[in-house]
Amino acid sequence: MANVERPRAAVPLSRAPFATCSSLDVLSCWAWPFSQVHLLDTEDVLRAAEERRLRLASGHAVDAHALEELHRRALLIPLYRLVPDDDETRAVLVPAIDANRPATSSLSATLLDAAQHGRVSDPAEDEFAPWSESGGRYLYSRHQLLGLARALEALGAETPNDPAQENEGERRRAQFLRESQVEWRSLAVGLSMIETVYWPAATSLVTGPVEVWRAVREEFDPAAAGARLGVELEKIRHTIIRLRVAAHTLDTLGDFYDLVRRADPRRWDSLRGDALAAMDHRLAADMLERFADDLDPKPRPAPARREPAFFQALGVERGSLDSALTGLGLSPHPSLVLGVEGKTELLLIPRVMELLGVSARSARIRIESFDGVGNDLSVLAHYGASIRSLLWARRSAVRTTRSTVSGFRFSSLRVCVSWSCACCRSCAKFRSIFSTALPARC
Repeated sequence: MANVERPRAAVPLSRAPFATCSSLDVLSCWAWPFSQVHLLDTEDVLRAAEERRLRLASGHAVDAHALEELHRRALLIPLYRLVPDDDETRAVLVPAIDANRPATSSLSATLLDAAQHGRVSDPAEDEFAPWSESGGRYLYSRHQLLGLARALEALGAETPNDPAQENEGERRRAQFLRESQVEWRSLAVGLSMIETVYWPAATSLVTGPVEVWRAVREEFDPAAAGARLGVELEKIRHTIIRLRVAAHTLDTLGDFYDLVRRADPRRWDSLRGDALAAMDHRLAADMLERFADDLDPKPRPAPARREPAFFQALGVERGSLDSALTGLGLSPHPSLVLGVEGKTELLLIPRVMELLGVSARSARIRIESFDGVGNDLSVLAHYGASIRSLLWARRSAVRTTRSTVSGFRFSSLRVCVSWSCACCRSCAKFRSIFSTALPARC
């Protein structure tokens, strides 16, 4: 196959948060590069595409030929190319590598060594040549996965099944998708430059010696980094919003997202399909937000209303884990604790519940006996109060005639203490107590 001159992608779109930079700048200007987010080779990219359930327009899995075609059309250009022969004239001035800042993956070690011997190039600055003829090895950044789905969509738009029927609208769409890839590459390069500092902050995970990362973090100057990257704060804020909206659009977790974001970040990689792609977008948004906050440390005005969960940073936890579990019906705590006078009521109440169609075996209801009317009820009250403190619940007294029932009403818990069960002789009243704890199907 003859060399194909690819369209130049030098001018970033107006929405791009970073000025167009060479990927070689990541190696020459930033300490401990690619130590926290590992590089990907072509096999890793294909595996990542499969994990995100990405497919070609034909429905086939993404393969090496598709990656080469994406490169040829400048839709997804690898971040680096490792060339086989040394060329000292092209050597990249990499900050000194010593035992105190070791490479944290074999690919990053290979890249840094090759850069010092002039065996690394930025494919975006080179003329495309078929992979079989160019030799060498191509490496990608994980952040390039953000634009992989759109690159595949653009590839499908540029290669219609019937070229004779291609209309002007399809051509414009293909051109728009192509131009958007310039922005996604600019974003990927920019994220690769700041990931060493902000990826551990977003995930609470440090790869390699923690003291080394802390030293790198202390040396990092956000203002100098912003000037080198040519950032515009307003565009960064706009990109954060776009990434989180895209994540919400992609995500299939629904209400379970609030639970997943509280999980160990190492388990996020076990997500699949759009849920994993959405997490990629959220992590990128979190890194950019931390960078923007360092660039402009002035406190921003609080939003007029509470932001929805999908719009919050991953580390923001509004409410406790118990409240999140309760909202999903997964709380280990009962929704209703029914206190009864003694053993007789302890036998009768479950039978009444069955008569009313309420399962006495439900984990949402707990029946406790006080073994007499004169016993101290403070233990039960303390139990209810402790759950109240966990669940952000509001307490309100529940009073009835003759003071036969006193209770504590919580947002997720009702503790009902009954002495004579006088008020429970009415099935309607009894059912109303259980309705606070059970879903409609019970």
